[in-house]
Order: sequence, then C-alpha cells, then structure tokens
Amino acid sequence: MRDYTARLFNFRKKSMALRRGSMTHYLPQGNVYVFFRYDAVTQSRVMTILNLANESRTLDLGRYADDLCGEEVKGVDVVSGQSLDCKGSMTVAGRQAMVISIDK
Repeated sequence: MRDYTARLFNFRKKSMALRRGSMTHYLPQGNVYVFFRYDAVTQSRVMTILNLANESRTLDLGRYADDLCGEEVKGVDVVSGQSLDCKGSMTVAGRQAMVISIDK
C-alpha cells in the first residue's frame, strides 16, 4: 500500500496536468467514472478511471475520443508502469482505480 501511494504522490508532483490542468468529467456508466486532466502549455494529459462495480468492466474508448486525441494514443499505467494502447476498448478490474499518463 505504501508503494502504491508513493508512486501516485510522486507522479502528482511531476505532472503539470494534475497540478494546474483543466478537468473534463464524463457521466458514469455501469459504476465506472472517468475524468481527464489536461495542461495546454505542456500538452500533458492524464486519464483516471474509477471502477466502483464489484466485477470488471470493459470501456469503449471511443466515448473519450475528444480527450484521447488521435488513433495512435499510447498510455502508461502510473502505478504498474504497464504500457497501454488507448484505442478500441479497455478492461478495468472490479473495485479498481487506474491513473494513465497519456502519450501522443
């Protein structure tokens, strides 16, 4: 748990999108809440997914196309360091939060 919070706090310190960026909310669907933080100056973008359901959910990322900005969008899960392809769909485990740093 300590490692989890340490990674999130360190990322917050470095991310201009989280520190001073604007925010876009999406209405929850199926107990999944998604929001983006975006900094226009550095073009940095962070996607946060909160799955409040007990079971895993698959997200259609087309719904978030305006904030994902393009077809060849890659991201990195801030906690695990895993590279993610941010197109098509994404599955989020039940009762899990994901913070994804979006690369252009």
